[in-house]
Amino acid sequence: MLDFMRKNANSGVMLVLFGIIIFVFAINFGPWAGGNSSSSTPYAAKVNNKLITMANFRIAYSNQINQLKQFRPDYNQEQAEKDGLASIIIDQLISKELLYQTAKQHNFTVGARTLAHEIKTIVFGEKEAFSQEEYKKRIEGFFQINIAQFEEQIAKDLAAQQMADLLNTGIFVSDDDVKEAFLEQNNKVSVEFIKVKAEYFDSIPDATKEQIAAFVTNNAPKIDQYYKEHLSDYNKEAQIRASHILVKSAEGDSDKAAKKEKAESLLKRINAGEDFATIAKAESDDPGSKIKGGDLDFFTKSMMVEEFSKAAFALKVGEVSSIVESPFGFHIIKVTDQKPAENLSLTDAQPAIATKLIKLEEQKRLAQELANKGLESLKTGIAIKDINLPGLINKQQDKQKDKIALNEPVADISSTFNKSSNYIPKVGIAPELIKEAFSLSLENKTASKVVESNNAFYAIRLKDKVDADLTKLETEKETLKSRLLSTQKRQYLQQYITFLKSSAKVETNPELVRSKS
Repeated sequence: MLDFMRKNANSGVMLVLFGIIIFVFAINFGPWAGGNSSSSTPYAAKVNNKLITMANFRIAYSNQINQLKQFRPDYNQEQAEKDGLASIIIDQLISKELLYQTAKQHNFTVGARTLAHEIKTIVFGEKEAFSQEEYKKRIEGFFQINIAQFEEQIAKDLAAQQMADLLNTGIFVSDDDVKEAFLEQNNKVSVEFIKVKAEYFDSIPDATKEQIAAFVTNNAPKIDQYYKEHLSDYNKEAQIRASHILVKSAEGDSDKAAKKEKAESLLKRINAGEDFATIAKAESDDPGSKIKGGDLDFFTKSMMVEEFSKAAFALKVGEVSSIVESPFGFHIIKVTDQKPAENLSLTDAQPAIATKLIKLEEQKRLAQELANKGLESLKTGIAIKDINLPGLINKQQDKQKDKIALNEPVADISSTFNKSSNYIPKVGIAPELIKEAFSLSLENKTASKVVESNNAFYAIRLKDKVDADLTKLETEKETLKSRLLSTQKRQYLQQYITFLKSSAKVETNPELVRSKS
């Protein structure tokens, strides 16, 4: 969880972060802004009845955001939600907790010196001297947990790492493994392709009641699977949309009374008729919402600290709260919209799911049909630039090469790619297509059937093939072996964690992983 901290302990990045004292995502009174790790605080996950607290989640989530920003400065919350970052972080924390629990079962212990050195490295780096006062200030301010909680988490992280290291001691990479990896990396091909996306066929009439009823009768397992995979679409907690003004204050502030007085004066201005959003922009101490007039968007009860949620959900749309105190300070809350809870059973959801699946199957049928026409053209040996199909944008034709394709069928030629990559230039991530491409030869160039990948259908023909230069194997051998060893260790560890999960009792807070795209 704290790898980013450890790696950057001596860097300017950490100095800036400690200067700020608290992560930006913890400052912003938005999703996952739970307070401490007490039982009243929403949990992130439960693993065999052991809690992964919201505090741990916020630290890991914020660490990852800051790490991503080192490479992508424009990375933000919206992109994180599209990437499903919360779900990824939760999965990592669950995996680490399972490893820790296994280490504990095998009586692994972390020595006091090892723990002390790790803590010193994370908080102060190798060069800066340890200071008890500064240590307390950084941990309680930066992580918003107490010293005991922090040290317990570091000890758990170290025990989990010891368990992972032990599991990986038996991993071995042979010379044959190295040669195979070298060939996969250096044998390269390029392909001519015709891509037809199912979404292209969007103007399909809705299914009739008779068709829907028949589909429900004949496809119960398929509907059940879709319902389970999209459960959050049919079971939703009640949500409200609210704005707030925060006068930031922490426990023990010497000027806490003055800050409460400021909040009360702001409330008087609002009750006298001044615009809430205007005051929020000028006066709120929450940098994440003040620029939006205090708007926090929609949230459920479990997404906010208890004091805030209790007050906010007691309000009607348009109402403004009295002063609400939370671990973050004093709030004035205005509810602007609401969404009732939705609990649609499988039986009630069946017609809507059947309608979606009927349309998707018809879209795929039409897409495959058009891709098959493209494949027949490729089999005849006709040049890719001369292929014409209904709606096709042929990037090899001068008159069409600059056209932008959204969902339209596309004909084009990729540049070379290797077998070890999941990515094909001009196509994207398509492992199924890569497998098919490397089954082709200069004597047998055209695929025998279209390939489905990512809800699209491809007809392909081998354009070129470049064989690896085996004379370079020896010079790259050690680098390849090291990389393979690292990969195999990671894969084996993941397999072991999957095994642990299969027999573990794991419960995740659904609000953390619910898609917001």
